[in-house]
Amino acid sequence: AEDDAWMWTNSSGVFRFRGLPSGACDVHAEGWRLEQIEPDHFVKLTWMAHRRGVAAGTAGLVFVLDPGLRQTGRIVDPSGRPLAGSVFGHDPSLAGNAGMVLGEANSAGDFTVQSLTPGRWEFVAQRKGFLSARRTVDVPSAEPLVFVLEPGASIRGVVLDERSTPLPKAQVMAQAYGPGQGDLAESDARGEFVLVGLSAGP
Repeated sequence: AEDDAWMWTNSSGVFRFRGLPSGACDVHAEGWRLEQIEPDHFVKLTWMAHRRGVAAGTAGLVFVLDPGLRQTGRIVDPSGRPLAGSVFGHDPSLAGNAGMVLGEANSAGDFTVQSLTPGRWEFVAQRKGFLSARRTVDVPSAEPLVFVLEPGASIRGVVLDERSTPLPKAQVMAQAYGPGQGDLAESDARGEFVLVGLSAGP
């Protein structure tokens, strides 16, 4: 948002915002580290905390970051074959990206999303070439989430200049009307491109 401000803490964990508008604001603190889940696959683990209605001029504000709750699950295709992919969790009560967390499914399709707070969360599973799937869950949930991703449609084509010469490295984007799913691709040395994971229809 236009009035958002952010900063890094110093080596002692201290931060100070200057020049904020008068009145109250919401403050979000976030820390992270990388954790290896496969020999060549790392996932970003995030710790978050929020304080709402903090008055401008407040001093001594303390955030205690902890891993929070976890939600496990699996991503598969319609035949049950596991899929590696990404899972985004979003707290709908928070604006923008403040309540966004990310989990990565490994080659077995298994994922864990952490840093969750109790309450209702929206989860979206994605993998290139497939249509994304969305679930709303009350956290904590004892049941693992299972996402079944359907293959999307594709569009193939070629990009040419005014002399009908193939153009490499051209950006091609498909944008769906309404809530559909699009894609972004780059043309190869022959000017050819493939857009995948598209919603059916215009």
